[in-house]
Amino acid sequence: MEYAQNILNNFEDEASVVEKRIFGTAPEGKKIENLVSVLLKLSNGEVPSIMEGLCKAYNMNYKYMKNNPYERDKDGDTNLMVLNTIEDIGRTIISKLHSLDYREEAIEIILNEYFVGESRDKIEDLVKTLKFATNIVMDNLIKANDETHYVIDEINGEFIPLMV
Repeated sequence: MEYAQNILNNFEDEASVVEKRIFGTAPEGKKIENLVSVLLKLSNGEVPSIMEGLCKAYNMNYKYMKNNPYERDKDGDTNLMVLNTIEDIGRTIISKLHSLDYREEAIEIILNEYFVGESRDKIEDLVKTLKFATNIVMDNLIKANDETHYVIDEINGEFIPLMV
């Protein structure tokens, strides 16, 4: 229970930096980039968080590092410092994905820029996360434009399609 509460608190802290939006309009520009960044901070079913994906790609154990933040590596950096660097890389990757309009083809461009020569096994979790961002998160954020239409249908007692 405490673990779940910590996750919820962390998500609320992150979500507080995402500005409110107008009902029936999809966020745009930096707002959508920030929202995608927040949504990728948590794992989603079989899809790992961006931090988990990046840590695996860099051959690091995210959970161990998060649970032992003050342990130092051979260079004298604490796990917390390393995780902060990984988080910055995650934000940069999301920014790059944003600049490439969240197209699935952008994933290969990003992987070639950050993980040249890495085996697919090491980056498979990151690929899953980025595909989730391009195919699921963005599709659903774009559907926010349909909210007004669906509310009117609902008021009229009409069928509302499930937005997955």
